[in-house]
Amino acid sequence: QDDRTHEIPQMADIWGALVITGQHGTGTSDPHVFSNFVAVGTNQHRGSCTKCQAFQHSELCNSSKVTQVSNNFNQHERRCSGCNRYHSMQNHSYSSWSSVNAINHARTCSGTGSCGLRQEAQHSLTLTSNGAANHTSRCSTCNFSVQVNHAFSGWSSLDRDFHARTCACGFRQQDRHWLFYALYYDDIVGHAMHSISCITCNYRTTNVHTLTHTNDGNASTHLTRCTLCSFWERRTHRWGTGADSNRCIHCGRTR
Repeated sequence: QDDRTHEIPQMADIWGALVITGQHGTGTSDPHVFSNFVAVGTNQHRGSCTKCQAFQHSELCNSSKVTQVSNNFNQHERRCSGCNRYHSMQNHSYSSWSSVNAINHARTCSGTGSCGLRQEAQHSLTLTSNGAANHTSRCSTCNFSVQVNHAFSGWSSLDRDFHARTCACGFRQQDRHWLFYALYYDDIVGHAMHSISCITCNYRTTNVHTLTHTNDGNASTHLTRCTLCSFWERRTHRWGTGADSNRCIHCGRTR
């Protein structure tokens, strides 16, 4: 509410209340001090003197008071600065968006005829790859920009040799499988195969054993192992033909 000092003439106002001259008493220097303005009519207000309660002449309302409206980020109210009478709605006059932190930016209704409302919102981020090192995270609305490490997805198999993972910025990291070989049993071929799986991604397949044969001094059998998995068994020597008829074609033992 405004406090105003008025020098007013001696006359009856439009409501018929007698208004005393601009000062209290004759020959004194004690002016009226008006406050407590109340809206009257359609576009006026009047106030009373805080000392003598004399009524002020009516005066036209203005629209110089700007008031925030709860949760309205589009407009604010314009009201009379004297009696607070509602006048109209007006669009906010926002400043440019400025970064607040790594998550949000903000802007304020500022300048002439502004209400000071602060609006805060999340960044609208776009990611640009800087190669294997990192990527740049940049807000398309404000001045926020920062370089951060890639945030990769899980590894996925590409083929029998490689798997890859991808960051939201588009950078793809590729590497060879980390393979694990395990003894595999099949109802048809028995232990003739092993399974091959990558310990990092979803790659899995089966394959026949890669065998090696060792002469361990046994006259009838030798040790047969897979070079990749845990498979082993003893197998009967297989003798050659002709000049090699006394030599095992697998382990080389002679008889």
